[in-house]
Amino acid sequence: MSETQDEIELVIDYSKVADKFFEKHNDVEEKFLQNLENFYLEKQENIDIKKIKGTKLPQYRMRIGNYRVIFTVNKEIINVYYIFVEKADSRGDIYKK
Repeated sequence: MSETQDEIELVIDYSKVADKFFEKHNDVEEKFLQNLENFYLEKQENIDIKKIKGTKLPQYRMRIGNYRVIFTVNKEIINVYYIFVEKADSRGDIYKK
């Protein structure tokens, strides 16, 4: 997905694990994408996103009801955010390896 507004672009890619989860949970994916747009494009701050401590790359976790989505954000070019969704699962299973 790629959205442009106020010259900011979101480029989103999914891991196989996340893609498989979102195939079964379309509502969670829709809410995730809506939250990303609201956070990065609309600059809303009431989205439940937290940085995960102790990771080599800057990883973030978004809470959507009883589900969690783990993703990384890379900003190589000004106003372009590359977002890689690593995992999505229920809150009890998301942090298990």
